[in-house]
Amino acid sequence: MLARLADVPGATTAVASRPVRADDGPALGRLAMAAYRGGVDDPDQPEAWHVEDLTAALAGRYGRLLPVSAAVEDDDGLAAATLFTWWEELPFLAFCLTRPDRRRRGLAGGLIGTAARALSAEGHRELHLVVTETNPARALYERLGFRELPDPKR
Repeated sequence: MLARLADVPGATTAVASRPVRADDGPALGRLAMAAYRGGVDDPDQPEAWHVEDLTAALAGRYGRLLPVSAAVEDDDGLAAATLFTWWEELPFLAFCLTRPDRRRRGLAGGLIGTAARALSAEGHRELHLVVTETNPARALYERLGFRELPDPKR
């Protein structure tokens, strides 16, 4: 999916966040496990797998991490996070994670909207992501202006 950054609405809810840090891998892994558990994209892997994957993401597995990547913390740890990378010549939303008990509170939309404004101010025009067709987060991405791209393999 692709969005023109000018079309992505700014955060409608004030979201207190901080930049993602290099040492966030374990906390992001736990957040990913909670966010994916029982969903359509659940890889059915143990916590250690998620920690390794998110630690590797911070080290560049899915492209160079962009400074607009952000996390929201609460008393229970990370409540939400977005990891943006540079991939295929565009900013890429590599991970958008929200703990189940914090869903539908504007965290993901706020983080994406804030990042979109910052990326636009840096001169970027588009942002892309990949999401499965049956993932409920797809509705959020569509509300934020993301549209399906034609499959280049067809």
